[in-house]
Amino acid sequence: MELPDYPIYCHWGGEILQSSGDVTYKGGERKFGFVNCQMSYDEVLSKVYDLMRCDSRYVELKILMRYPMMSGSYEAIPLDDDNSLKAMLIAMSQTQSTTMQLFIEQLPKQPETQSHLESFHEMDSWASPFPYLPLTNQSGLTGSFTRMLTDEQYASEHISELTSPTQTPHVEATNGDPSMILFDSLDQICVDFFRDEAVGVDSDVDEDEDTQDANDKAIRESAPSQIFNNVAELDSILLDSWRTWSNNHSFDGEFAIGQEFDSLAQLKDIVKGYSIAKNHSFKVLESEPTKYVVECKRKSSCKCSWRLRAIKDPCLASFRIVRYNGPHASNCLGDINSIDHPLLSSDFVCNEIKDLIRADPSLKIRVIVQAVKGKFKYTITYKRAWSAKQKAIASIFGDWEKSYEELPRYMQALKESNPGTVVEWCTLASNEDPSVHIFLRVFWAFKPSIDGFKHCRPLITIDGTHLYGKYKGTLLIAMGTDANSQLFPLAFAIVESENGESWKWFMKCIRHLVTQREGLCVISDRHAGILQTMNEVNSGWEEPHAHHRFCTRHLASNVNSQFKNAYVKNLFGKAADARQRKKFDYYLGRIGELNVEAR
Repeated sequence: MELPDYPIYCHWGGEILQSSGDVTYKGGERKFGFVNCQMSYDEVLSKVYDLMRCDSRYVELKILMRYPMMSGSYEAIPLDDDNSLKAMLIAMSQTQSTTMQLFIEQLPKQPETQSHLESFHEMDSWASPFPYLPLTNQSGLTGSFTRMLTDEQYASEHISELTSPTQTPHVEATNGDPSMILFDSLDQICVDFFRDEAVGVDSDVDEDEDTQDANDKAIRESAPSQIFNNVAELDSILLDSWRTWSNNHSFDGEFAIGQEFDSLAQLKDIVKGYSIAKNHSFKVLESEPTKYVVECKRKSSCKCSWRLRAIKDPCLASFRIVRYNGPHASNCLGDINSIDHPLLSSDFVCNEIKDLIRADPSLKIRVIVQAVKGKFKYTITYKRAWSAKQKAIASIFGDWEKSYEELPRYMQALKESNPGTVVEWCTLASNEDPSVHIFLRVFWAFKPSIDGFKHCRPLITIDGTHLYGKYKGTLLIAMGTDANSQLFPLAFAIVESENGESWKWFMKCIRHLVTQREGLCVISDRHAGILQTMNEVNSGWEEPHAHHRFCTRHLASNVNSQFKNAYVKNLFGKAADARQRKKFDYYLGRIGELNVEAR
């Protein structure tokens, strides 16, 4: 006698909701599967991995089952061994509800250390060393910049709402470990002028003057990201890891009556994806909050009866197909002969590449173009791929306005996780409402930096670098030098631009909040705002309280810009670094031989 199959209904990528006497699941993805009483726990787990299309080498699954209790209520019970599986099968055979709902959480595993080239050849078709873990509901993130700026208690209460792109579903909100701040290594200001002299003339443009397009710079995560060295390897590494819409109700990629979708937006995207893949077009007959009806665009010319009708579940937010007439007629050939497809809009591509952007926010535009071509066989334009990437980044990490709105909460988190850290704000009052604060500047210095600077050399190097965002701005940095001649991060500020007022405010914050040491030497370029600040009376930076000197690297750049001679530039650097008078005179003489005016 053939053993009966029991259906399981798998949920993941959403959130578990607990109420009195019941446990349900909200959002995310869902899919049916079947098990029987002869299967072991490992076999069931393997089936769940297959249903979710994820790799057990990189993802660990934590499974909870919606288990019926004797009292008639339901509880979330772990499904983690053969005994719990046996209990699940008994419950399914003895209750009226023959479908067991499984709530699944994805936990990343640390992959074995190996080179990127090795991982390319060893991964399965959908494997990824940094698999996509769905976002939780972030609807509560939107807050008031002014409220969080003026009310630290309010900001503290909302710190836990800051979620990373890899946060997993949860039953109850818990406070995680304090975020760790990762500093990218900074190039040293000092330059070795004694290297071999270049023959050609270099432009020596200061890195601050780079004018790359701001919006094409990706927002990087602190987690490592997949590196793609060869676009040709995309098919096996990336494309099969995209969101799949086929499930047990469909055959050969066709829709089926009863098929469910989480939302109307998801349904629309999947219909578009189907039409693109089949090289067909459709027209929308009805598109309402509770109903969606489409039919073949070539219905009249090809006598094609392809049609789909879906309605919203009255109790849920999901949509279900209630009528479907497909596939397209055999003579209904795609009427799109170009290399592009009009349905491949930037919004559609944005939804398709979100998983790729989560894995690697710095993904190149050409890689996105190639990825779309590999999946849909169409080549989209560079501009459309760029636009789709920007929309995906904004959707995952927030847009520029959102980033500024989060600043007070982020700074409050820094202060609470690093006690003693100082933060100073400078805001403008709104013309429409004086109680509303408009961001202008923010200064911060970490407590370990403040304490550690007491043991550093009496030297501070200051500089500014442009921010390449929508609202521009400048990052001001103050660095110390420790006893081992290594850079020591001291203080930072985001300001509107490099000007007299912003530099004056930044240096005032350092003097009042970070250090009151006398006799400090400040090294900088010759920016007018810095000169004005260092010479201002009673600022605490004028002599003899401090001494101002210029950075030889910036001076060398100025020399090269004026005289267009790399030899003169390098000789200038060597003269500036000379510790003996005779060496200084020698290099100065060499400069005079090449260019009298430069000497």
